[in-house]
Order: sequence, then C-alpha cells, then structure tokens
Amino acid sequence: MPPQFKADITRLTDVDSGWRDPHKVPQIVLHTYECPRESGTQALINRADWQQKSRTGSYTILVAADGKTLRANDDDYSPAAALYTSNINGFHLSFLAYAASSRAEWLKYDAQLRAGARVVADWCRRYGHAPRHLSVAEVRGRRAKGICTHADVSAAYRESDHTDPGKNFPMDVFTAMVAEELHGKPQGEQMSDKAFDLMVNNDMPGALNTTKHAALEAREQLAGPGGPGQFPGWPQLGNRTVVDALAAIGEKLGVDGFREKE
Repeated sequence: MPPQFKADITRLTDVDSGWRDPHKVPQIVLHTYECPRESGTQALINRADWQQKSRTGSYTILVAADGKTLRANDDDYSPAAALYTSNINGFHLSFLAYAASSRAEWLKYDAQLRAGARVVADWCRRYGHAPRHLSVAEVRGRRAKGICTHADVSAAYRESDHTDPGKNFPMDVFTAMVAEELHGKPQGEQMSDKAFDLMVNNDMPGALNTTKHAALEAREQLAGPGGPGQFPGWPQLGNRTVVDALAAIGEKLGVDGFREKE
C-alpha cells in the first residue's frame, strides 16, 4: 500500500478492478451514491458493506454529509465505480447524496463538499492533478490530469449512462475549495512595483499635502489665525481661542471646574 490520504475509517473491499500504478491515473472522478445525505462513520460503513455484500461496485473514498470519510480501495487499486476504462483511469470519490440535488442543497452541505475537497486536494498534491474540471475531450484523451464527473466519463468512454453527481453539482465552488486546500485562501491582488512607485511619487505627496492643509485649517479654527506655536484667538471671541472661549462661558454659567484663562 502506498502512502495515501488517511480517511476517518478504512474498510477495504475486494470488489475492485485490480492493481494499477496510482501515479499514472489521470482522472479524479466525482459521484453520488444515490442515497439520502447520511452522517457519521456508521452510515459510511453501512453503505460500503452493502456494496461489498451485493458486489455491485465500489469507490475509492466515500464522503458522508457531515464530512466523515471512508476508504474502500487503496489508491493503487482500481475501484468498480464506472466500468473498466474509467475504473483503471480514475480515483473515484462518492458523496452520500442524490444526483437530483439542487445547487442550493449541495451548498448547504459545506462540510461534505470541503471534506471531498480535502481528499481531492491530496490526490492533486500527491499525483500531480490540476484542481480544474476536465473537458470530455480531455477525459477521453487521458493525458491531462484533473477532475471530472461520472457524467463526463460516461460521455467520454460510452461504457456507462450514469450522469451523477448531477447537473446542479457546484463544480465551480468545489474546484475553488480544492485550490484553497492546495494553496491556501486567495489573498487580495498584490500591488506591482510599478504601481507602488506611482503611488509614492505621484499620489502620496498630494495626499500628504491635503492632510497638511486640513490640519492647518483645524488648528486655525481652534486657535485663531497665526503661525505655528501662535494662539492669537478670534476677535469675535474676544481674542480668545475656541477652548478659552468655552472656558469663559462655563465659568460665567457656574459650571464646576470651568475657569477663564487669566
């Protein structure tokens, strides 16, 4: 068994399509199990065990509604998920969900999507897949490494007619989550050196000059017209500054602590 993503629970099946070199697997294929959105490891065990007993198929990893994960096949074994060509050429991840789910319902289960994104990001990091949605032509060509759906492999290989995880699966949101797992949350655009130089040489002096004038005007309103360090006051306030005039009014009104400047 090669180093691989560690799921919350491992329950390996013998319903598989044989050994393969995981480094040569070009596709990460998304599915729905076609069941209610169930949570917890026991739900995953029940779903994996049913596939084992019925021998109807298997996936590489299952993802529950609450984000719990179960590994049913090691990465170096092809699951029995989408008929032979896709089985040997894909890591197959299945959400406990229905393909008929609306986009709004998918987005409501953020923990499930993010758990799936963590698994997919591990495959991307480990085996060199791009966190993007492959076209059907790219799936058919089997050269580009990336993400696709059961619907895509059905269209590409014509070995299956399944269309999960459905037309409303939020692939745009999901691939962004995968990229975030790989690279961290995107930061705001970084300012280029040229833009920074323009700001320093052109914008900043003007901004500083505006700020300087605003400060001078505020000082003048408080202390009266005069140079730095001078507080001549205003004639209409009896040559008092605003603060001195306020103190004189307070003293006249008998406000405790107010006193006119001597």
